[in-house]
Amino acid sequence: MASPKAIKRIKTVPILKNRFVGFQKDIIQLPDGSRTEYYLTNRGARAAFILPVDARGRLLLLREYRYPVGKYIIGPVAGATEKNETPLQTAKRELKEETGYAAHRWQRLGMFYASPAKSDTVFYAYVARQLVEGEATPELNEYVRPEWYSLSAVRRMIRRGSIQDGYLLALLSLYIHTSRIR
Repeated sequence: MASPKAIKRIKTVPILKNRFVGFQKDIIQLPDGSRTEYYLTNRGARAAFILPVDARGRLLLLREYRYPVGKYIIGPVAGATEKNETPLQTAKRELKEETGYAAHRWQRLGMFYASPAKSDTVFYAYVARQLVEGEATPELNEYVRPEWYSLSAVRRMIRRGSIQDGYLLALLSLYIHTSRIR
């Protein structure tokens, strides 16, 4: 197996960059000396995913309209990290914006790459507890409705295929496998 150090980036060509997404083409040299093109998205980006859990153990998820799939789906509270913002700061900001809640207790569950073949975006997963209710201020393009679910209801939804958001499935997997709640 070739060492990753044997693969060299020769050139980067920006394709598109805006507030939400960036695409680039890298020309890379492989260990055998040949060159190929590699297309990447969101180079260096970070995001936070939050699972708010109330005192009764219920999970606060979002029913959100997702234009690419043309329907409302159940997903996590989440957002991209802004410049000079830590993932935890992002988590706190997004929880407040999308649900109105603030949390007194935070636990980092871990991090993951959702698509390491095409992006180095790092996703940080958090559980928010000891919630204090407030007023949500979602962005104009966010059509979200927070909804409370028991963990058993969420497990049934997963088995039925009702939860189709891959980020939420990853977040729930981290939560179920790292928490004491089974």
